[in-house]
Amino acid sequence: MPFNTWNDCCQQAIDELSVFGFTLATNSRTIATWNQSFRKLALFPHPNPLVASGLAVENPVFAIFPEAKTKLIAFARENLETLSVDSLHVFVNDELIPHLISRSTSDDDDAPTRKMIRRWQVKPPSPVTAWRWLHSCGFSYNAAKKSFYVDGHERAENRMHRKQFVMTFLTKWEPRCHRWIQVQMEDLPAMKLSVESIRSGYSYEVDGKEMVEFHVDDNDIFMDKANSATRFGGWLSVRRDQTLKPLIIWGQDECAFQQHRYSPKQWVGPDGTRAILPKSDGYLMMVSAFQSRELGFGWKLTDEELELVNRKRLNEQYVDTEAAVEITGKSSKDRLLSTPFFRVFDPGQSYDGYWSYSHMAVQTEDCMDCLKVLLPGFDHVLLFDYSSGHSKKRVNGLDANAMSKSYGGAQSRLRPAPIYQEEGILGRFPRKIDVGEVQEMVFRDTDEGPFWLSPTEREARRFDTTRENTEETREKTKAVLYDELNAIGVTLPKYKNRITKAALKALAASNNIPLTVTAGKVDEGWVGKAKGMFQVLWERGWIDEARWKDYRLVARDPDDDDRIIESLSLKFLMESCHDFQNEITQLQTVASSYGVRVEMTPKYHAEIAGCGIEYSWGAAKSRYRQIPIQAYYYLEVMRQGEGTQPDDQLSLSTIEKVQKDFKVHRSAIDFDRSFCSTLVNNPV
Repeated sequence: MPFNTWNDCCQQAIDELSVFGFTLATNSRTIATWNQSFRKLALFPHPNPLVASGLAVENPVFAIFPEAKTKLIAFARENLETLSVDSLHVFVNDELIPHLISRSTSDDDDAPTRKMIRRWQVKPPSPVTAWRWLHSCGFSYNAAKKSFYVDGHERAENRMHRKQFVMTFLTKWEPRCHRWIQVQMEDLPAMKLSVESIRSGYSYEVDGKEMVEFHVDDNDIFMDKANSATRFGGWLSVRRDQTLKPLIIWGQDECAFQQHRYSPKQWVGPDGTRAILPKSDGYLMMVSAFQSRELGFGWKLTDEELELVNRKRLNEQYVDTEAAVEITGKSSKDRLLSTPFFRVFDPGQSYDGYWSYSHMAVQTEDCMDCLKVLLPGFDHVLLFDYSSGHSKKRVNGLDANAMSKSYGGAQSRLRPAPIYQEEGILGRFPRKIDVGEVQEMVFRDTDEGPFWLSPTEREARRFDTTRENTEETREKTKAVLYDELNAIGVTLPKYKNRITKAALKALAASNNIPLTVTAGKVDEGWVGKAKGMFQVLWERGWIDEARWKDYRLVARDPDDDDRIIESLSLKFLMESCHDFQNEITQLQTVASSYGVRVEMTPKYHAEIAGCGIEYSWGAAKSRYRQIPIQAYYYLEVMRQGEGTQPDDQLSLSTIEKVQKDFKVHRSAIDFDRSFCSTLVNNPV
């Protein structure tokens, strides 16, 4: 044996194993390969070469019936939430196999399809067989865990918004921010740097000296120098528009902290000892915060700064009075006792209710007061994501969802719409309004009336008329009782859902408010009523009068109910109008009165939302989960203003770090590595 080669040893192993009937390996090289695999993985390779190479082995059933695999996958995906082996077994025997038999066209008894069908007719597939079929399709049965699915990241409209947002951020906003550093070319060698090593440098000359401008994120040396020499961590760009004020970009987002939410893993002692965790998640606390690179997460204000802001707020009213009344019970502004850039909220019907647009509007107005008083030499951009509270439509704004097909009814009375361009607003058919004019969304007494009515019908339906002998008495709704009691000063809960209708009826009776109302049926007239989509689109030239009876709110193909005929769908035509598509939100309307710009970040793009605030929440929760389990009442201490708050761990250096991550995502837009460098290297 000492004089044998390794190949001889492998061959001897084959000969000795063959005595026991092991004939899987007949070549010494095979044994050598097995040895290498076992030494590396402590496992022998799978005997099936397809499995060993990682290639999927096609189930014989699917090779004969390819349609079976498609239908099995479709069923499993459609019923993923309730999928079980039993339901799969029923589907296979009651639907799939009968379908395959009906589609079989072979008359040859020896054909693979006929053989398999005869086997199923004698012995239908068992539950285990159905499970194997599903497993071979790539499905697996794993531990349940929270997950999310994003399917809109690469939609055409989101790609377009993303490109516009990134281009504006890089070329219009960042040059006005304190995020730049200017260095003499001759000083770079002392820093052990060169222009070639930093691709985003911008070269220029000042008094004959060669200069180069970098973003402070380009190198840690730049960031350290800027942080030590400036308040905001950098200088303004030499390429900025000199006529505009410096800019600070703020990002906003909300996050929930649960009292007993810890890391998904924990240390276990050698004898199995582990810390006992509470069964429930405990109390829930929600935080709404603003973050900027210049002033950090949840800008902390001193008592002196708060006093300056409160002097300015004295006797002032909120711009969005409806939101202020809903949250604070009045439209006037209260004194700020703490920074509004970090606001704690206790969600739940028994606490502060549920976070809504009104909470966001009040907090934003409070923050804008601070910005105008404490940073008067700056412009500000506030970034919000597309949550329901942030993207609330402007009151009486242009919104197709707030309109009906015809006039009147419960639809909103939209604001007048200036016709500022022809493309995208006016159609190709005869119209009643032109560029430069203002389209009224409510019928006036001097108007001709709905175009589809005859002159006689228009005159007869000009005003509301009450039908004779149609009076009826009905009980007032809960909303009506609440509003009437509130109007006479009765103390009520802030939200209607915190009081029952029976309690409202008792209060109304004690205050001599009738519980019923008597009225007759009214035929609506068109004067003073909202026009509706049909009339508005007709005035704009989108309606073909020769086919006016064919238009529907949503017109569907009579031969294919899933296909929408866009040219005859009023809602599609209305939503496609340029002014409806670009209507600003209510939050943008409020912010514009303060001279502050509000922008919405692209949908499905958490990685570039709110100046990297999502990463800050991750850092805050990472710190929060390190708190000892014994501190069960941590959130209650936080509510009382004691102890460490999550934002205490988010220093400016942490914000700069997450901003770097934010920049990395920006540089990867559309998988074009040169996208950002091209924008930065070209002067603004």
